Amino acid sequence: MFYVFSTNGKLFGGPLEKLYQINKTDETTAALASDFANSSIHLSQGNDTDELVSHSAIDRYKATLPEKNQRELIYHVYQVMTKPVKVLELSASLDSIHQAFKQYQFSAFPVVNANQQLHSLIQRHKFTEYLLDLPSPKFHRLTLNDTPELLEPEVISTAPVTDVRRAAQIMIERQTPSLPVVEPNGGVLGIVTKRDILSCLAKDPPLSLWC
Repeated sequence: MFYVFSTNGKLFGGPLEKLYQINKTDETTAALASDFANSSIHLSQGNDTDELVSHSAIDRYKATLPEKNQRELIYHVYQVMTKPVKVLELSASLDSIHQAFKQYQFSAFPVVNANQQLHSLIQRHKFTEYLLDLPSPKFHRLTLNDTPELLEPEVISTAPVTDVRRAAQIMIERQTPSLPVVEPNGGVLGIVTKRDILSCLAKDPPLSLWC
């Protein structure tokens, strides 16, 4: 199960096959939202063959997790994702974001709204480029609310029980280094990165590969 969030809220929820059917015809969020509205794709209304994951379902999955040092086969995103994840709020100052990027070696941070739901994503490279042209005094006064141009207009995210290979597939095809892992309502549970997936190839537990 994959989701698409924009700064205007949740736009899509469904399996990878339906995500592929979406043709982005314009770079603006408004045009993207129009594409979704006019598409033959049925957006997430609870009718998808893939069931939406509830809090209780996630708790049940957590209960099945192995004890420390116990080996298990890797199937789902929740088994390899980074958690808890550092999230930023729209009220965060650029100065605090700068400190967060210095403290954590992440390529991106999920950005949440006042309800702690996924709102957007801020990329390290975009933030760094922005700072190069920003006068220092102004830098200390601005927040993400003041600088929407720093935020990704749309974010593809994934459910915790998505197949790891499907998550890797969309990351490669969309050339994104990470996918936020979210609940159906947009609550951020973690983030899965290319490094997370490579780590499960190099270390315990093993991941089977086929060609």
